[in-house]
Amino acid sequence: MLQSKQFKKLVDDGRSVGEVVAVDRFLVTLRGLDNAPLGSVIVFNDGNIGLIKEAREDSILALSVTTENILLGQLAVIKDNSFKIGVGDELLGKIVDPLGHSLDDNELINTPTQREVFAEAPSIMERSSLDEQLPSGIAVIDTLFSIIQGQRIAVMGDRKAGKTSILTRLSINQKPTDRVIIYALIGKQKSELELLLQLFKKHGILDQMVVVSSNIMDPLPAQYLTPYSACAIAEHFWNEGRDCVIVYDDLSNHAKAYREMSLLLRMNPGRDSYSSDIFYLHSSLLERAGKLKSNKKSLTAVPVVVTPNNDITGYIPTNIISITDGQIFLDTDVFQEGMRPAVNVGLSVSRIAERAWTNTQKNIIDEVSERLVAYREAKQFARFGARFSDKIEEDLIIGEQIYEFFQQSPEELIGLVEQQVILQAILMNKGKKKLDISKMKERANNMLSDIEATKDFSKYAEELINLG
Repeated sequence: MLQSKQFKKLVDDGRSVGEVVAVDRFLVTLRGLDNAPLGSVIVFNDGNIGLIKEAREDSILALSVTTENILLGQLAVIKDNSFKIGVGDELLGKIVDPLGHSLDDNELINTPTQREVFAEAPSIMERSSLDEQLPSGIAVIDTLFSIIQGQRIAVMGDRKAGKTSILTRLSINQKPTDRVIIYALIGKQKSELELLLQLFKKHGILDQMVVVSSNIMDPLPAQYLTPYSACAIAEHFWNEGRDCVIVYDDLSNHAKAYREMSLLLRMNPGRDSYSSDIFYLHSSLLERAGKLKSNKKSLTAVPVVVTPNNDITGYIPTNIISITDGQIFLDTDVFQEGMRPAVNVGLSVSRIAERAWTNTQKNIIDEVSERLVAYREAKQFARFGARFSDKIEEDLIIGEQIYEFFQQSPEELIGLVEQQVILQAILMNKGKKKLDISKMKERANNMLSDIEATKDFSKYAEELINLG
């Protein structure tokens, strides 16, 4: 039987060797590795990788990470006592699997540093308070549900509701910064990966990204490991003094992969057949985000959750909601009404957004929120076709103008200062004039440097009003 160079070298170094005595898909039973610690990495003689999961009376059970074609009688050798992945600048611009192999040529990317994949989250004493906004370029999110650097904020919604559009725009909007984007694709189709890569290459953001991908045809252990490997890569840049954003797309697929693994491992099933440790699985992952006291740098986690038929009461969605600091909920009903992005402003929330707002920004956001509440109430009156007061008519006009401003195409990004001055203009106008929102966006972009220099929003808001 052919032996890989890595296997032969490990054997020559005197590492423990075992033999495969039973195989059930990716579940491999071995004898001869009795003293191997749980979580150890093993290398089979054909070069495939496994992870020790259980120790039994006279054997051990391992998960085959790279293939489901392990044969009886194969040999395996201990490689490491814990699962690690190579990390470093060498990964920037690369698409890798959960083991750190490039998906372009299936070769392991050589990095000088390795990091524990299942590392513990920073302690409370190592953390700093979160107080800086992370601009997404999406007006409705930056205004009403601001993302804070170091926050854990979920993006939820049914399939085809626009979640990917939100995530890609958030990533692309970081291009002018030195932030590193780690994008974990979990159990996706290859076509989805290719479309994302085309978009990132088109906008020139891939060089400050690392994409960690497992596709739907990969063994379940590879899909299970993907978010943890991605987090370890992000933590390296974070500890080295770079702000990072990590996207987990999506944790619904991750939970399903773990559920199937757990059932095959004969773990006791709980609600919806998920094993009882599924909450710990995701909480231990997401709590690794935050802001370090030592270097004042942040790791922002954006988990994605699928909510079929807009149901946010499912087991995994409610788990993630309880773990995170807020959620952006994309609603297919809002989508069908023509709103893009289809954010449900009633079910979305960012629980720590106010920490990063300036006084000016807070005043604008508070008034926008009040106007949107008044708009929804005014719409109820308008449905009956009755005559209504000037106040209700003003509420209707201002609400419609705010929602028109919140309409954005997938290619459109709007900076924080532009958002604030345009909203200031809409509020100052009080519905007196019909405003050309598209012209206002273009003009605000052209005079951006002047606005940033003076921060005099009222002056430039007046100029925007006079455009239309």
